[in-house]
Amino acid sequence: MKNAVKLFFAFTILFSFTSSVLARDYAERLMDEKYRKALNMGCENMEVKNPSTAVVFGLLPGGGSFYTGQIGLAIADVILWPVSPLWDAPLAYNRAIKTNKEETIYTCEQEKGQKL
Repeated sequence: MKNAVKLFFAFTILFSFTSSVLARDYAERLMDEKYRKALNMGCENMEVKNPSTAVVFGLLPGGGSFYTGQIGLAIADVILWPVSPLWDAPLAYNRAIKTNKEETIYTCEQEKGQKL
């Protein structure tokens, strides 16, 4: 009976992780598709967050997360600062790129008056 419970919990955790990874990948592919459509329609690439600046701020305690607007993560980064630059700099870089893509899509939809 104990083995069955352990197996059930292991399967549940594995399924939850796999589902969230697949859903995130699907969402990123949709956003990339919309971003390419926006650029093909002649919309300007909007850069509201500089990825290089995000990396530099990511080396400071919570700086990269504050810069990209992830306040909760920034507070955790401040608390865990001696090791937080290991994940904060790359996450801030990726979030800055994502923010720029989202802003490009939003601006293009407003200019063109149609959903991408």
